[in-house]
Amino acid sequence: DTKYRYVVVDNRTVVVDSGTRKIIKVIE
Repeated sequence: DTKYRYVVVDNRTVVVDSGTRKIIKVIE
């Protein structure tokens, strides 16, 4: 299972793959 985590950067919510540390999605 791949776990995602939400990180807030510059008032944007970014969904990050905690395994590969790749950005999955950016929520403006």
